[in-house]
Amino acid sequence: MGYKNKTRTYTLQFKDREGLEVMCKGATVAEIEKMTDLGQAVDKAQDRNDKQIAMLRMFDFFANKVISWNIEHSEIIGDECENCGLNEDDDVPVYGQNMLCMEFDFATELIQAWITAVVSVALPKGMSLSNGALTGLSPLRQDGTDQLTQKLAELQSPLTLPEPNFTSE
Repeated sequence: MGYKNKTRTYTLQFKDREGLEVMCKGATVAEIEKMTDLGQAVDKAQDRNDKQIAMLRMFDFFANKVISWNIEHSEIIGDECENCGLNEDDDVPVYGQNMLCMEFDFATELIQAWITAVVSVALPKGMSLSNGALTGLSPLRQDGTDQLTQKLAELQSPLTLPEPNFTSE
């Protein structure tokens, strides 16, 4: 009988969004790569229709990772939202389509918080982000790679360890 890793769950953290609660499932390496590809497809889309299709694919993928959120529908003009049929202040069910009702910066902040959570690694014992070894690194670059993880991998690589001294004194 072998070891089966349990999927982690994450409570996403937001600095300027007091009261926002979002719980998500973790992701495999392949899923992180897929999300990166979906984000790049949004950036590369040439016309409005292609961009909306690419965004919806990205939002659907993310929504499938969300366990729960406490998001209410924002302001609407008229009786109900033309996109989802909800009324202002209704709880927004977790569907990618419903993310089209959100302001773009808010929707992408949700996705970015999830990506940051799932690619974060524990720092080696005794190392902190403020000791100079890891300063100046942004958590995620626009190309989707995690500079912090990359730097930690370099620090933990056998190729970067000092040469052992086997001489006796």
